[in-house]
Amino acid sequence: MSENSHSGKVRASLLVVTIVTSLIVVLVSRCGNLPVADPVASTRPDGGGALRMIQEEPVGLDPILSESVYESLPINQLFDTLVASDDSLNVVPSLAESWKISRDGLQYDIRLRGDVRFHDGKVLTAEDVVFTFHRVLRIGGTDSLAYPYLTVIKGADEYVSGASTEMIGVTQQDERTVRFQLKHRNPLFLELLTLDNLSIVPKHLLSGGNADQDEAFARAPIGTGPFVFGEWTDDHIRLDRNSSYFGGPAHLDEVRLNFYGEEAGDYGEARYLAGELDLLEPTSRSLARMQKLAGTNVQQFQELSISFLGLNSSRPPLDQRWLRQAIAHAIDRDRMVDASPTLRRSAPGILPPGIAGFTPEEKRLVYDPERSKQLLAEAGHTDGRGLPPIRLYDPSGGSKPDAVIEQIISDLAAVGIRFERRAISWAEMGERLDNGSCDAFVLAWVADMSDPDAFLSIFGESGASNYFQFEDDVTRALLRDAGLEFEPAERGRAFREVERYVLEQAPIVPLYHTRGALASRAAVRGLQLSPYGIGRIELEHAWIQRPQIAGVLSP
Repeated sequence: MSENSHSGKVRASLLVVTIVTSLIVVLVSRCGNLPVADPVASTRPDGGGALRMIQEEPVGLDPILSESVYESLPINQLFDTLVASDDSLNVVPSLAESWKISRDGLQYDIRLRGDVRFHDGKVLTAEDVVFTFHRVLRIGGTDSLAYPYLTVIKGADEYVSGASTEMIGVTQQDERTVRFQLKHRNPLFLELLTLDNLSIVPKHLLSGGNADQDEAFARAPIGTGPFVFGEWTDDHIRLDRNSSYFGGPAHLDEVRLNFYGEEAGDYGEARYLAGELDLLEPTSRSLARMQKLAGTNVQQFQELSISFLGLNSSRPPLDQRWLRQAIAHAIDRDRMVDASPTLRRSAPGILPPGIAGFTPEEKRLVYDPERSKQLLAEAGHTDGRGLPPIRLYDPSGGSKPDAVIEQIISDLAAVGIRFERRAISWAEMGERLDNGSCDAFVLAWVADMSDPDAFLSIFGESGASNYFQFEDDVTRALLRDAGLEFEPAERGRAFREVERYVLEQAPIVPLYHTRGALASRAAVRGLQLSPYGIGRIELEHAWIQRPQIAGVLSP
């Protein structure tokens, strides 16, 4: 993700988006236009108002479909997971009120709250939880972004393959207790339950298991979350406040999720300046203007993210390691950081600062265009002669490339490697990533787990989110060993070994880490920012401060 882009998911715990896409959040007072003068601060959150947002249209609102921020953000308002992450990235109760872990770490008994209802009034039970996990494996299978994590559950592989008709590792003990049994200890098991692909869905609406039923649910879902599905039209989705939410009702009346039209390349700056928007993620070009704009507050925060160039290692000529290495050596990543030092920081590897296992020493293939030329010459392609052009897919929606993509193309041309930009829609980009037909692509991911596994496991066993099409037995073995390590220092060391090895193979070229930024008007309050990115924002805490005159609320 770029400094102005937002996360969609590479897998259940990874958020990915194109480097130039922007998500714009808009908050509008129910009293109409906000006053020019700063309003008097309220002593407590005001109720009411509409929160309007703009983004790409999601594929669907069924958690099982969540692959990008365009699904993740609304799904996280409509549904809940068994547990959640707090501001310090600790696992805390959500639908689960408590849990017990056996001494050997192989059994987890999850106790549900007794006061949770789905939006249609049906009480949540352990049967819904068991059904949800069975459904993710039965429908999603190995293509599910959650699958790599669920394989630790006893019987999961057999259930997915059809060797067994029972999922023995997830069972109901009573109306409010679910038991998970693992094949081996896993230090991430509770944290993986926070993934929005594993949001709990109602068995009574989906147990039929037919495609029409699933499609209808994806267009008009029913969950347990703080907002209730309202409508889905050609240009927006509306979510309404759930007045019966077990965590207490949201302050806002509604959330309106508008879809991009022809103005997608604007990133919302003109609309913000015109007073039409109240919250905006600034780009590197607009940040300085936003910081000087009267009545605008700019908050910055460190995301657990990496922006990168992905190379499809299964498609010639990128199936040659020497060429991938030549590409990595040819790109001046430091120049990218210098172009936007406020929102970017140098990426010495894949793992970002704040993730366990991060260290600042250089692990990536360094910028060395002479080494790049040498690799080309040694392969018989001096100055790139004989090499076919490589397609770089860009779903930015603009007629001109983003500055980062423009630099990549220029840097590679300087050593004789031709990249050709192909402008496509985000929908086509998603399809190409899924079917492995992207040659090269600039994306980003933001973790939604605090472990290095969240960034590195996609290079391992499962191909569900391995958009690099990278298949390597050494990497798989290293990842298996690292994933079984419990001692924190040793786990970090093991994952750094994976990181170094993957970078040497060069299916990925780290570009930079991103600092998030939000520009908002003074009336926008209660937005809780997260290192997991905007897909995890908890909109039930947002509110709009109404202006006061002489201590009395204006009409």
